[in-house]
Amino acid sequence: MSEKPAEKSEQWVELPNCKGQAGEIKLNDDLTNATVATCKPGPKSLSEKPAEKSEQWVELPNCKGQTGEIRLNDDLTNATVATCKPGPKSF
Repeated sequence: MSEKPAEKSEQWVELPNCKGQAGEIKLNDDLTNATVATCKPGPKSLSEKPAEKSEQWVELPNCKGQTGEIRLNDDLTNATVATCKPGPKSF
């Protein structure tokens, strides 16, 4: 008899906020450990100093359709993570 390979789970789970307990694996800001994290950072306390705001910007290159590109949304909602922008539109 041949065994069926295990099916990949596509289930999404909301992680609880970390409480500083032993054994917790905090979700990294860049999500690189999303498959093993057991909790997410909780909301910031009002007593914490806010991060310094940067007024710097960079010009994104035009998207080329390559693997791993993150296209800038038209409404700029993903501007902090986009790696490229749509190229000029043809008329």
